[in-house]
Amino acid sequence: MRVTPQLVSTTDGTHVWAEVYDEPADEIFRVQSDIAQRVVQALDVGLREPERRMVQAAPTRSMEAYDYYLRGNDYVRRGFEEVTSRGPAAVRTGRGAGLLFAPAYALLSRMQSRMYWGLLGSLARPAGARSTSRR
Repeated sequence: MRVTPQLVSTTDGTHVWAEVYDEPADEIFRVQSDIAQRVVQALDVGLREPERRMVQAAPTRSMEAYDYYLRGNDYVRRGFEEVTSRGPAAVRTGRGAGLLFAPAYALLSRMQSRMYWGLLGSLARPAGARSTSRR
């Protein structure tokens, strides 16, 4: 994968920091952490210990689980129709394989809630959303 993050000043449009990462896809969490740490350094801000741990932590150990999560999240960003037709299937595939992690459960709960409020579901949807969010 190739990632080219850039930090640009909003006042004058100058580049504050930029870097090119050419890394194998299974290094995505390390790259994300490195980018976050470099942005913090470039902005010359400090992080408290909880934020520092969060920047360094990977959301899951499974690239497959992360892929399902990203697919579901993409459907949410596309809008209501995508959420109802394809989003839950993408995340549930990860759940069926035992690959869900906390943000993926939260995403699935959000999709279930959205489907209920969009009047596409039964009264069982809010209970399903609550159950999923508790997991």
